[in-house]
Amino acid sequence: MVFKFHTGTAGQMELGPFRDKTGSLTPGQKDAVHDFIGNASGTLRLGVWECTPGRFASERATTEIFEVLKGSATLIGTDGTRTDVGPGDHAVTPKGWKGEWIVHETIRKIFIVHPEAP
Repeated sequence: MVFKFHTGTAGQMELGPFRDKTGSLTPGQKDAVHDFIGNASGTLRLGVWECTPGRFASERATTEIFEVLKGSATLIGTDGTRTDVGPGDHAVTPKGWKGEWIVHETIRKIFIVHPEAP
């Protein structure tokens, strides 16, 4: 089976319900997701995610590859490395990455999570 989608469609599609963001350091921060495909354990996923402004802690149990469709954020690794991302940027947070996201304006991204990628 071939699965095809267009980033323009992903940028406009309805997501699941917004919920309190897990790991948020900002009261009231929300996120929502739509999974296109995935396995039962959630270690292999393709989807669209959106998050409102604020800060949250992140620890990657799997490698994530993503493209930002709208909004902006800064990712700060525990080693102090800062990476700014915005529309059109592609990034990888490798398995084992730990840090913090600072979402400056509501961000939406297409993501692929893969359990075996380094």
